[in-house]
Amino acid sequence: MAAAPSAPSRWLFGPGPDLLLGCGLLYALAMVAFSVAGPSIRAHQPGYVVPLLILLLSMPHYGATLVRVYDQRADRRGYVLFSVWATLLVLTAFVVGVYDARVASWLFTIYITWSPWHYTGQNYGIAMLFLRRRGVAIAPAAKRALHASYVLSFALTFLIFHGSFGTLSYSPDATGDGIAFLPLGIPVAATRVLFPAAVIGYTAALALAGVLLLRAGSLRDLVPSALVTLTQALWFSVPFGLRFWDLRTGVEPLDAQHLVRDYVFFVALGHAAQYLWVTTYYARATRGWSGYGRYLGKTLASGAAVWTLPAVLFAPDALGHAEYGAGLALLVAAAVNVHHFILDGAIWKLRQHRIASILIRAVPADAAAEAAGPGAAWLRRGAWSAACAGLGISLFVSWATYFGYPAARARGDFTTATALLDAMSWLGRDSSKLRLSLGASRERAGDAEGALREYARAAQLAPGFRPHVAAGRVLARERRHAEAAVEFEAAIALAPSSEKIPRAAATAWLRADEPARARSVLEAALARSPDSAALHESLARVAMQLGDVEVAVAEYREAFRSDPQRVGTGNDLAWILATSGDPGVRDPEESIRIARQVVAATKERDPNALDTLAAGLAAAGRFEEAVAVATRAADLAATRGSATRDEIALRLALYRAGRPYVAPRPPAPG
Repeated sequence: MAAAPSAPSRWLFGPGPDLLLGCGLLYALAMVAFSVAGPSIRAHQPGYVVPLLILLLSMPHYGATLVRVYDQRADRRGYVLFSVWATLLVLTAFVVGVYDARVASWLFTIYITWSPWHYTGQNYGIAMLFLRRRGVAIAPAAKRALHASYVLSFALTFLIFHGSFGTLSYSPDATGDGIAFLPLGIPVAATRVLFPAAVIGYTAALALAGVLLLRAGSLRDLVPSALVTLTQALWFSVPFGLRFWDLRTGVEPLDAQHLVRDYVFFVALGHAAQYLWVTTYYARATRGWSGYGRYLGKTLASGAAVWTLPAVLFAPDALGHAEYGAGLALLVAAAVNVHHFILDGAIWKLRQHRIASILIRAVPADAAAEAAGPGAAWLRRGAWSAACAGLGISLFVSWATYFGYPAARARGDFTTATALLDAMSWLGRDSSKLRLSLGASRERAGDAEGALREYARAAQLAPGFRPHVAAGRVLARERRHAEAAVEFEAAIALAPSSEKIPRAAATAWLRADEPARARSVLEAALARSPDSAALHESLARVAMQLGDVEVAVAEYREAFRSDPQRVGTGNDLAWILATSGDPGVRDPEESIRIARQVVAATKERDPNALDTLAAGLAAAGRFEEAVAVATRAADLAATRGSATRDEIALRLALYRAGRPYVAPRPPAPG
């Protein structure tokens, strides 16, 4: 005769673990601490804390589902639609997404949209679990009202994500480029009606569920489920409600802008801890249980592997093209999470007899279901070897990123720092950001060749203008001006709207004795930014070097017209108009007018501006005024110890002799 099943406990692990982990009380307590001292805590929080928590909590929570589905042959066969075919579909989408940003963006959008629903479904299931374990007789109306409150809580998030008035990312890995969230673009008018309606419905459903449940059970029986419902509100309803109405409470974890920027990791970690809590209890209640250490080790290894191995296979040096921090991480996150959501939706349902018999009624799993063998020994050993390799890679990358590399760089051991980054490149985790920082350190230490190697690797990993600008800067300092100009031109192609980079390229070409190429670079930049005063001024100076004074004057005029506050530009223009030996260029009256503007802008304290005004007056034949102004310029230059004082004195002598100053003729064009 079979023994009667034991009566279920009111708790899974006990009131402490259940309230803190399962009901989200630990998350609430953490948020209270952050509400009181959030900026201070984050300022003193080491950079490795969140990644370490992700490694120890988030990765195992994915692994828990993988172990549940794939560890036993019976489960693999029972869920073959999801364990094989749905998995192949997600894998195919991932591989296509590696090469097609549009597919990657849609996969990412599905992940971001589904993620709050996944969290919501888990919270609702745990709320129902505690009600049933306490023997609360849940009337159909109460169940529907409670379920409606959770669904409407998710609806608030959905409307924020997909409303056309703006989107809000919700991802623990929201970094990188090339992958975009693609909102549905719900019209503003519709969102402004639907969102308040959802809030009203959510509040009403929550109140109705509370009233009906209080009739069915005591307040003590409802506390765990109420805490789970509060967690749901703290994760979604409250912050996204504040977001919609653009309200600021001053409580950082609740204000949506702070939630996304600083606290979204903790929402994900709270969910992961909750998931591990319930899945560990289920695993412990099955006949195959072999202890917490072995089980949690398996979940950690399998979770780390599914996150790590795709990055190794599709790294830029292997089958992919985007580095981990510039798109690949988001794509891996999207694929892993969507796969997790599919498997989770298939296996963790309280209405399934096997799940309910353990989580609600505390009946051990059916021995027959546990008796099936694990499958081919070689396949099992291979799978777990790969999982352990993935865990090893994750541990090494974490150590290298947050400890090994920073320590080597800080002590100036650039050889070790480079070796660590090279090792990470074989594991799919090389970083253009770290390469740029190491290149800057080598540059400051005077290691030009080492800096150039790091910048070249950064450009190879994530094509962008910064590595080329940095390399151009090093080459220019090394007087390798033609090579510097080539790097700057590569940067221009990647940042065509920049004004500074074309000017740097032009300067490099000038110093390489290639003024024609400098002019070509600036003319192309002006075609893109025709109102740039800086570019017009740079082209004017290049034209002067080429001897094309008319072009120089035209460009100086455009520069001064675009920005009359550029007194240096005005001074250069006035000087040419006053001192040019070409009658077609010289215009003393315009020179005087512009020079007076410059003198006024410099409050008559710039000897160069006064020198230019004096030259214009002399060119107009007004020598008495020119002498007075030039005298003031000479006195100021002498007081300041300016190198131009002797030149001003020579011109002053010309004016006293009734002769204007004419600048030497520049070289002929070309």
